[in-house]
Amino acid sequence: MTIVVRLSVNNFPLLIGDILLSAPEVPGHSTTVPTIGNITSVFPEGSGFTPSGLRQKIAIVSDDLIVGWSGNRSAAQFVIRELIEKNNVEPFTYDSLMRHFESLDESIWKQGLGFVGFITEVRGTTQFGFWYLDLPTNLFGRVGLLGSGAEHFAEVLQGSSLPAPSREVNDLERSLAYGLTLSGVFLSAEIATYETLLNFFGGGYEIASLSEGRFQKLDDVTYLFWKGEISDEGIRANLNQVCKYSYVNDVLLIRTATFSKFSKEAQLTINQAVEVVPPIYKDVTQKEFMSVTPPTFDSKWLCNYFLVPHPDRGVAVFVAVHYRGVKEAPIQFVEKEDQLIIGFEAKWLESITKQAYNSFKR
Repeated sequence: MTIVVRLSVNNFPLLIGDILLSAPEVPGHSTTVPTIGNITSVFPEGSGFTPSGLRQKIAIVSDDLIVGWSGNRSAAQFVIRELIEKNNVEPFTYDSLMRHFESLDESIWKQGLGFVGFITEVRGTTQFGFWYLDLPTNLFGRVGLLGSGAEHFAEVLQGSSLPAPSREVNDLERSLAYGLTLSGVFLSAEIATYETLLNFFGGGYEIASLSEGRFQKLDDVTYLFWKGEISDEGIRANLNQVCKYSYVNDVLLIRTATFSKFSKEAQLTINQAVEVVPPIYKDVTQKEFMSVTPPTFDSKWLCNYFLVPHPDRGVAVFVAVHYRGVKEAPIQFVEKEDQLIIGFEAKWLESITKQAYNSFKR
C-alpha cells in the first residue's frame, strides 16, 4: 500500500512518496522499517496482511519527467522501465505521455496501478495523473493523491497552512520545507502510535521538486525526533531517534540511531541500522551495500520534531526545519567507533524548545 502526493506550493511542483510495500503475510519472514525497527510488535504472527519491504515510490524518468506510482510493484516496475526506455528514444510531451498511459493493456490497470507526476515541456511544467484521487484545495489548487494513505493526507492538506519562515525564502525552499513538515508529522505519528503502518503506508518518505531546471529528489536530510511532556513549568523532551536520508546511485540509504529513554538509573543505549531502499526500475540487495560507508548524520537540512501526547489526536507535533547555509550548523554530530556524540548550540536549542512549548500550550 502507498501514499503519493502531487501538489504545488505557490505554483511550484512538489512530489512526496512513501516507501512501504505490503503483502499477504509470509510465515517466518520478518520486516524492519526505519522508524520502529522490527514490525512484529505491531503485526504479530497471524496478522494476515503486513508490511513486506521497502521501495521508492517516486521515479525520475528524466530531468523533465517525474512519476509517483501506486499498486502492484511488478506491474509498476514494468511500466516505469518502459517509460524510461521510450523517453530515451523520444522525450515525452504531456500529450504523448497521456496517449501512452491510455494505450497500456487493460491487464496492467487490473493490478491497481495509479500514477501522478510532473512533466516539463515547451509550454512549461504541467501536472498529470492517471487513476488517482483529484482533490481540490484552497491552498494548493488541485492535488493528486494515490494509495491507502490518501484520505489521511487529504485531511491534513485541507487543514494546512504555510508557516511563516524565519527568513526570506524562495519558492523551492518553501516547497521543500513544507514537504519536510508533512513527512515529519507523519513519521512522528508512526513512531508514537503506529497509525500510518496500521493503514499500510509510511516507513519513510521521499521528497522531490524542480531544482536547477530539472527534477531532483531532496538529498542530505537529517530528521531528529523528540518525545516529550509539557507542564506549566515547561517542556521536557528526550531525543528518541536520529534518521539520515541520502542517495548513492539512485538508491536511498536511511541510517537510523534510536536511543533508549534517558534515565538517571539506567545507561543510555543506542541501536543503529541502515536500510537500503531501491528505485522501482532496478533491483538491488542489502549485500551490495555492505561495503559502503554509512552516511554521516551531518546534513544540509536539519529537521526537529517534538512529539507530545494529545487528548484528541493521540500525538501533537511541533516542527522546526533548519537549512544550513554558510554558517556553522546548530547541531553537530561526532562519531568515535561505536559512540555517537550530538552537540547542540545552547541558544538555538533553548529557542526551539520555547517555541515548541508555546505552540503546544496554544
